[in-house]
Amino acid sequence: MAYVYNDALNAAREELLSAVRQRDHWTMEVARLEQLVKSLAITMLKNQQQDAQPDVIGFQELVLTVVRTAGVLMSASDVRNQLALIGHDLSRYQNPLAVIYSALKRLTKNRQLWEPEPGKYAAVPNIVAAPDFKPKLGHHKLDKQIRDGNK
Repeated sequence: MAYVYNDALNAAREELLSAVRQRDHWTMEVARLEQLVKSLAITMLKNQQQDAQPDVIGFQELVLTVVRTAGVLMSASDVRNQLALIGHDLSRYQNPLAVIYSALKRLTKNRQLWEPEPGKYAAVPNIVAAPDFKPKLGHHKLDKQIRDGNK
């Protein structure tokens, strides 16, 4: 009987990981298409304000997806470079690195990312998909909270 539950749990974890990968793919695709629509509208109308489209994907969600799909630790500069690579327009921000850094810090505070090295971020694995995940304790402010069991 335990084998049946174990097999079902493993199958559900694999399905969850697949769904997360698909969500990340589509988040990046929606962000890319948003930028394409805006660029084409600007080119066609020569007036960005006349046909401005609101973003469907929020900036913080986009930053989270970039870090989550990277598979390596990422700095704010790495995130900026990846956003530029997918065609995300950062020119609307006076200081894009500050905006990215703020998003990284908010995501870390919300425990969606963690900072295993100073200035380097990684996604916190889904606890269902990776139940054995234990963040390395080190320099990070949240380390004391994790050690003490505070939320």
